[in-house]
Amino acid sequence: MAKNLVGEILINTTTVELIIYNNSSNTVIESVHKNMQGGSEIYSSGSIPFSVARRLLVIMQGYRQLMADYDVENVQVWASELFMQASNSEFIADQIKQVTGYLVKSLNSSQEEFYRNQAIRTYFPEFAQMAAENLYIIGINSGRLDIGYYSDSEFKFSRSVLLGPIRIAESLEEIESQIVDYPQFLTDFIGSKIADFAQVLPHLESCKNLLVVGSDILNKVFIPVNAKSTTITVAEFKALKLKIQHLSRQALIEQFNIQPEVVRYIMPEIFILERAFSIINAQTITLSRLTAIDGLIFAQPGLKLPGEGEIVASAENIADQYRVEYHHRKQVETFALHIFDQLKPIHHLGHRERLLLHVVCIVHDIGNFVNSYAHYIHSAKLIQSLDFHGLSDKEQAIVAMVSQFHSSKTPVAGEYQAEAERFNKKERLLIAKLTAILRIADALDDSRLQKIQTISVSLRENEVVITATTNANILLETWTFEQKAAFFMDVFGIQPTLKKRVSRK
Repeated sequence: MAKNLVGEILINTTTVELIIYNNSSNTVIESVHKNMQGGSEIYSSGSIPFSVARRLLVIMQGYRQLMADYDVENVQVWASELFMQASNSEFIADQIKQVTGYLVKSLNSSQEEFYRNQAIRTYFPEFAQMAAENLYIIGINSGRLDIGYYSDSEFKFSRSVLLGPIRIAESLEEIESQIVDYPQFLTDFIGSKIADFAQVLPHLESCKNLLVVGSDILNKVFIPVNAKSTTITVAEFKALKLKIQHLSRQALIEQFNIQPEVVRYIMPEIFILERAFSIINAQTITLSRLTAIDGLIFAQPGLKLPGEGEIVASAENIADQYRVEYHHRKQVETFALHIFDQLKPIHHLGHRERLLLHVVCIVHDIGNFVNSYAHYIHSAKLIQSLDFHGLSDKEQAIVAMVSQFHSSKTPVAGEYQAEAERFNKKERLLIAKLTAILRIADALDDSRLQKIQTISVSLRENEVVITATTNANILLETWTFEQKAAFFMDVFGIQPTLKKRVSRK
C-alpha cells in the first residue's frame, strides 16, 4: 500500500472526477474527468436513468482499477447534493459499493463550495494577494451559482442560488420550441431568478478582484491548454457572449469543439454569468480550472483545513443576519470553548466536535429573530433551512439539535427520543455532550450583561468547579446555572458547581 497516496472521486450529475494525490510531495499524481451522457435527466425526472447508472458503474470499476494500479487504498468517494437527491440514488450508491467496495458519501453544495475554496487557498498563487485587498469568487456548476467575498485576507460571506445552466436548460426544454427570441427570454428568466437573490446579498464593495471557477465554456475558450488560469476583460466576455448568441448550435459545436450533448447548456451559462458580473460590477475576470475535487484532499480525516475559519465566519455572518446580540454570543463562545478544552478528560471529543460547538455558540439564538417565545425551536428550524458553509448535512442537523435543547428546559424523554431517532448512538452522545456544555456556558451570561470577567475550570474526582471572577451580583446566573447543571450531571456523571471570586482590579 502506498501510504503517502490518497484518492478522491466526485460523482456529479453529468461528470465523474478522480484525483490521486501525494501527501508527501503535495502533488497531483493523476487526474481524470469522465462525462456521463444523460445525467442531466435528473433535473427533469428526479431519478438517475438506468443507462446513466450503468455508465457510472463502468466508470467506477475503471477508477477502482486505476487506484489499484497506483496501490492506493485510502480512497474517498463523494456524490454531489443533486445526485444524492435523486429518488434512486441510494440503490446506485449500494451498487457502487458492491462492485468497488467504496462507500459513497454525500457532499452538499455548501461543502462543495467550501472544499473548492480550500483548493483556491492552497493552489491558486494569487489568492493571498487578492484576498488581502478584496476578492469575489463566483462559482457555477450544473445547477447552482454562488458568490463569495474575501476582504483583508478574511472570508466575509457566501450566498448561493439554485441557478445553473443544466438546471435552466432542462426546465425550459418543454417550451423551448415556442420561444421566438431565446436570448431575450433567457435574459428575462434569469433576471427574475437573480433579482431576489441580489436583494439579500450584503452590501457589495467595489470590485477589484474577481475569480470565476466552474465555467466550462469560459475555461475552454480563454485558458490555454497547458495553463491553469488566465485573466480576461469584461469586454472580451461580452464579445464572446455576442458571438455565441448569434451562432447556431451546430456552429457552436464546430467552432468551440463542444460535445453535441452539452451545447444547449452554453447560452444559459453565459447569460447567468453576465448577470452575476453585473451584480459585482467587475472590470477584469480571472478564470481558474480549480474545482471541488482539488480541495477534497482536505476532507481526509486528521488533516488541518487551511481555511477552517471560513466555517466560523459563515456562522457569524448568519448570526449578524438574524441580529443575534454580539456581546452575549461572544461571552458564550469564550466560556463554552474554555470549558470544552478543560474537560477533555471526561468528554473525549476532538477538534471537529469543538468546531461544531463553536458554530452552535454563535447561532443558537437566531430563533429570537422569529419570536423570543420558544426561540430555541425557531433556532433549530432556521438552522436546518440555511446553508452552513463547510458543514455536512449531519453536522448541520447536530447543530440544530443542540440549539433546540440549549435552554433551561430539559428535553422530555419522549420528545428527545423522537427528535434523535435520525441519529446513531455516537451522534446522540455528541449532541448531549455539546448541549450540556452550551447550557452551562449560556447560564454564565443569563442576564446578558457580561457580569463575569473570566472563568477557571477545575476538574475534581466527583465535581467540576467553575470559578467566576466578578464584582457583580450574579444571583441570576447562579440560579440558572443550578437549573442547567442537572442535565450536565446526567450526561457526564459529575456535578458542576459555580463559585464566585471577587476581582481585585
